[in-house]
Amino acid sequence: WLITYTREIIRMRITNEPVQETEPELPKPEVEIHKRIDALRDEAENPDSPHTGEDLTDLYRLYLDYKVNTVQEPEGVDLLFVLDHSGSMNYKAYGGNPDRAPAVMAALNGENGVVAEFLRMNEKNQWAAVGFKGPDGSAYWLPFHIPNWTPGPWKGYRQENAGLHDSEVLSAVRAGGVDTFGRQTTGVNLQAETESILTNYAAGLWRAEQFLNQPEVKADGRKKVVIFISDGIPTLYIPMNGETLEGADQTLGSWYYPDWDGGCPEETLENFRYFVNDMTSGGYTFGENLELYTIGFGNSMQATAGQNLLMDMLTAAYGEVKDGHFMTIADSTAASQKLKRILSGIVGSGDTYRNLVIQDDLSRYVDLCGLAEAGTDQTEILRVAKAKVTLTDPADPSEPKVLYQDGGFVAVNNQTAENGTILQSVSYDPLTKTVTATFHPDYVVQPGFTYTLSFDVKATAEAYETYGETGYDKDENGDAIKGDPDTDYLGTDPVNATSSEKEGFRSNDMAKAVYTHNGTGEELIYPHPVIQVSVKLFLEKVDQMGAALEGAVFQLYQDGYDPAKTAEENAAFRLGDPVTSTKNEEGRAVIVRKGLEPGTYYLVETKAPDGYHSLEGPVRIVIEEKLGKMTVTADIAGTSIDYPKLEQDKESGEWNLKVTNNAGYELPSTGGRGSRSFYLAGFLCLLLSLFGRIGKACFRRSL
Repeated sequence: WLITYTREIIRMRITNEPVQETEPELPKPEVEIHKRIDALRDEAENPDSPHTGEDLTDLYRLYLDYKVNTVQEPEGVDLLFVLDHSGSMNYKAYGGNPDRAPAVMAALNGENGVVAEFLRMNEKNQWAAVGFKGPDGSAYWLPFHIPNWTPGPWKGYRQENAGLHDSEVLSAVRAGGVDTFGRQTTGVNLQAETESILTNYAAGLWRAEQFLNQPEVKADGRKKVVIFISDGIPTLYIPMNGETLEGADQTLGSWYYPDWDGGCPEETLENFRYFVNDMTSGGYTFGENLELYTIGFGNSMQATAGQNLLMDMLTAAYGEVKDGHFMTIADSTAASQKLKRILSGIVGSGDTYRNLVIQDDLSRYVDLCGLAEAGTDQTEILRVAKAKVTLTDPADPSEPKVLYQDGGFVAVNNQTAENGTILQSVSYDPLTKTVTATFHPDYVVQPGFTYTLSFDVKATAEAYETYGETGYDKDENGDAIKGDPDTDYLGTDPVNATSSEKEGFRSNDMAKAVYTHNGTGEELIYPHPVIQVSVKLFLEKVDQMGAALEGAVFQLYQDGYDPAKTAEENAAFRLGDPVTSTKNEEGRAVIVRKGLEPGTYYLVETKAPDGYHSLEGPVRIVIEEKLGKMTVTADIAGTSIDYPKLEQDKESGEWNLKVTNNAGYELPSTGGRGSRSFYLAGFLCLLLSLFGRIGKACFRRSL
C-alpha cells in the first residue's frame, strides 16, 4: 500500500490597525478669561487704538476679557413668570406706585428685553406669564373691624371661584385647547388696574400649576424656572379642601384679611406649602428640575413682613433661602433696569456672577501710553491711553457696546452718564500702576457676554536699558521668560505674533478678575503677555560744524542693499517709506527715530540738502548682541562712525547716530562728471600759477 499525505500550508497575515486616538473635548470652564496683546508696529489698523503718524514700533494695546460660559441646558428651559397684577402696581393708593407695572413691562418686553434675550440663548427655550390680583374692596363686606379676629362668613367672604377670577393668563401659546409654554414675542401687557386693590397669592400659584402640571409639559424634559414677583402683602387667602391647591378654582371663595390688619402672610404661606406638595407629587424637585425665585417689588416690600414671606416661601421649597433666589427692588427711576439685570441673571443660568472687577498691575517694563503728556489727572491719563471698556453680545459679536471711552462713560450703553448701572468706574493708580474696571455691585454678569478692558501701553526706559545690558529676563533655570500661550491679539494671526511662546518682557506683574459666584468671592489670574523692545536708534542730520540740517531724504533698508542694483531690485529690503530730515522741538534735524531688532540696516541718502555734498555711500548700521549686551556699530563706505558721532545715552539706553553732510556743491549720486571737472580745472590753474611764480623767482636770481 502506498499512502500519500498531502499537507496544505495556509499562510495568513494579521494586521493590527493602530487605534486613532482623539483628544477628548474638554468642557469649557464656567468663567473664561483672556489677556492678549496687539503689537501696533505691524501698522495694521486697530479699531481701539487710532494712532497715526508716529513711531509705533514699541507701542502695544492690551486686552483683558471676562466671560461666563454657563449656558442653558441643551434641551431648553420652560420659564414661567408669576406677576402681581393688583391695583397697587398701577395706582398710588394703598402704598402703590403707577410706575411699577411699566417697569416690569420695560424689563421683560422689547427687542432688548429679558424675554427676547432668553429666547436667543437657546432655540428650544419657551416661556409664559400669568398674573394675579384680587377684586375691588366692595366684593367683601365689613360691618366692623375687630383686630386679630378669625375671619368668618360675617367678616369677609367672596362667593366666587377665587383661583379662576383672581388670576389670568398674560402670555402663552394656545395648543390643544389649553394655554402652554411657547416662543411668542408679544411680551406682557399689565393693564392699568385701579379697582383691584386686593392681592391673592394663592390664585397666582394655582394658575402656575395649570402650566406646570400639564402632562405634555412635565414630560418635555426641560427644566422649569418660576419667577414670582409681588409688590404687596397678600390680603386674600383661599382655604383649601384638603392639602392641595388644585381645587382652588372650585372653592367657595376667599377670606379677606385687610392690610391694615396685617394681611394674611401665615395663611398664604400655608397655601404655598400646598403648592410645593402639588409640585413634588407631580414629579418636580425644587432646585433640580424646578427653580423658584421671589422678587419683592416696590417700597412696601422693603418692610420686614413682606421680605419674610418671600424668604419663607423659598424655605418651604428648598429647606433654606438659596443665595441669589430672593431680591428686592425699591421704587426708583432705575427700577426697570435693576429688574432687567436681576431677571437676566436668573434666566441666563442657575448661577449668579456679580461684583466683577477687572484689574491689571503693569510691570516696570511698560507704562500707559502718553503718561508724561497727560499730567496727573486720572481722567486725562485714561483718555490719552485710549482706555476702553466694552460689552459684546454673542447675538451680535461684530458690534460691541462701548461702556467707557475717551475718559468718560457712554450713557446709552451704560444706562447713566456716570456710575452707571453696568459699569461703575474706571481708574488708574499711578503708585501701583494699576488700571481697574469696576462693575456695579447690583449688575449680574450675563452668560455668553464678553466684558473687555483695553488700553495702550509703551515700553519704558527701564525696558530699553535692561534689554541693552542683559537682554530679556530669565527664569530660575536661566532660560528666557516667554509669553504665555494664547496671548496674541486675534489669536493665531501670524502677522501679530509677538507674545505667545516668544521671548520678551512681561507686560504685567499681576492681572486678575475678582467677582462673586452665588455670593462667594472668587478670583482668576490672567496669563502674562510679553512685549519685545528694540534698540532705540535716534538718527539726526548735521553739517560738519554739528548744526542741524533739514531737507535730506533717506530710505532705510533691512538685511540687504546693493548700490549697483536698481531701486526695484532693492525694494524687497526696503523698510518703510522715505523720510525727510526735519527739526524737532529740540532743534535737532531728525531723520528717523526707530526701534530696531538685531540685524544689519542700510540708510541710503536719496537727496542731499541744497548746497551740501551727498554721502559717499549708504550708512551701514549693525545691531548685535555681544556678551549679553546690545551694541551698535556704523560705517560709511567702510569708514567707521565712532564716538562722539555714535554714542549711547546711559540713562535711556538710546543710541544717537549723527550723519554728516559737508557743505559744497552737490555731487550727483549717479556717478556723472558733475562738479568734478570744476575741481580739476581749478587744480590745473593752481599748478600753472605756482609754476609761473617759480619761473619769475629764478629769473630775478639770474639777474
